[in-house]
Amino acid sequence: MPGTRRAHRPPNARPVDSGRMRRGAKRAVKITLAVVGVAVALAFILPPATFLVFGPLANNIKAHSVRSEIRHYELPSDAEMVDAGSWVGNTGNGNHTEIVGGAIIRGDLTQAELSAALDSEAAREFRIDPLPIDPEAAYWLGDLFPDLGADGGRELVASAPGNWFFCHSTFQAFTQMDIRGH
Repeated sequence: MPGTRRAHRPPNARPVDSGRMRRGAKRAVKITLAVVGVAVALAFILPPATFLVFGPLANNIKAHSVRSEIRHYELPSDAEMVDAGSWVGNTGNGNHTEIVGGAIIRGDLTQAELSAALDSEAAREFRIDPLPIDPEAAYWLGDLFPDLGADGGRELVASAPGNWFFCHSTFQAFTQMDIRGH
């Protein structure tokens, strides 16, 4: 057409590649979708994993430290610690996780004497209150202290001389994200 002017293009010049721009946009969309997909997957995986694995593991570590602290209590010379333990779970009403630490103590002391002997700085921190153990009602000891044997410690408590006491305290769990408390 006469009168229209055409832009001069060098003979080896390539046309502008609009595909390069599209490929960059496609790559950005793929990366964004991958990040969003991982975030959604983690949103569905982490809460159950925390509730079923990580929370119980953290509470077990704290329960172990509670048991270790109890085993190092200084007792009077006429008393001995037969066993110490700790348990994680819901100890009453409600929807919460607690740690119970306890020990079985045998000795020639009365409940009042043992309570006075345990009234030290550490015992006040853990709020330990000794409860007498009745040999006939000691069936529950086996659940709390598996080392006492299949009869739950009834035979041991009935046959060994001295007074038997169960000392325990409740502690706040490290995390409430634990299936055992719900």
